[in-house]
Amino acid sequence: MSSISNANSGFTGTKNVIDACVECKVKRLIYTSSPSVVFDGIHGIHNGDESLPYPDQHNDNYSATKAEGEALVLNANGKEGLLTCCIRPSGIFGPGDRLLVPSLVASARSGKSKFLIGDGNNMYDFTYVENVAHAHICAEQALHSLCGSEETGAGKVIKFDFCILV
Repeated sequence: MSSISNANSGFTGTKNVIDACVECKVKRLIYTSSPSVVFDGIHGIHNGDESLPYPDQHNDNYSATKAEGEALVLNANGKEGLLTCCIRPSGIFGPGDRLLVPSLVASARSGKSKFLIGDGNNMYDFTYVENVAHAHICAEQALHSLCGSEETGAGKVIKFDFCILV
């Protein structure tokens, strides 16, 4: 994992949330992460799932700090009754989106989308915002069902299956 100092990183807020959860005796915490936490910017991910390790070097600060935040959340699992998990939706879009869909349309209109990177078999997931919300509900229900069980399986990344493949 990258070596970003706590003082300058974007995951200080995540630590504060975890601390507040413990202090207020919150039982379940779901962290919205990103698939970029397992991408090094160089090597493609083929048949990737939640078991992929973090790379030694991240592609950018966003990915590095999301990975640091995700690791904090996963490490907080089981502390003082707090169950945790992470989800990794990608390319989130939905009603009112002014970034993803408009940029895809603009790219197509300008003729920039006629180029292929790689062998043409590359895939990237785009996730509808309502599916992200539903994933949070499912994650909370899964953690809730584990409350009080000896082998929780919590503290793991939950595979995210609500995707539109483009």
